[in-house]
Amino acid sequence: MKYILLFFVVALICLMPGCSHHDLLPDPSKVQNITLYDKSVSTIKHYIAGKWKLNYRTGGLSGHDRTDYDSTYFEFQFQTRDIFIRIDTGKVTINTPITWDNSYPSANGSPNVVMTWPLNPIQLDFYASAIKDWDLILTEPCSDCYSYYLSRIKQ
Repeated sequence: MKYILLFFVVALICLMPGCSHHDLLPDPSKVQNITLYDKSVSTIKHYIAGKWKLNYRTGGLSGHDRTDYDSTYFEFQFQTRDIFIRIDTGKVTINTPITWDNSYPSANGSPNVVMTWPLNPIQLDFYASAIKDWDLILTEPCSDCYSYYLSRIKQ
């Protein structure tokens, strides 16, 4: 009985103004594996916020093409204010607002939440597929495109 009462007290506190569901989500830096493509925008933003280093991409027409980014440093920063910053070898090359669009269908027909950035000169759109083995996977929304693997930069 006391556990039921405790549950209702916690639920009541979280329904008060100023309490968001992010208070209930785990620390994103401690999450090794999570599927993101089927989550809400606020949940995706919670898990991808921060700085990430681009390691490699896979996919393409064959589905097995791989490009490693060992010799060039690309840093992706997802700011909590819906700002995306890309740093290429120490120089800011993109600093743009993020627009969240959930009208892109996935392979199984359900919508993916796609990040678009209007001030991006290369015009790549991504959706956050997952965090797998600590790597953030960003995927282009097309059938023969690439998935990009990024590792979180320790703050």
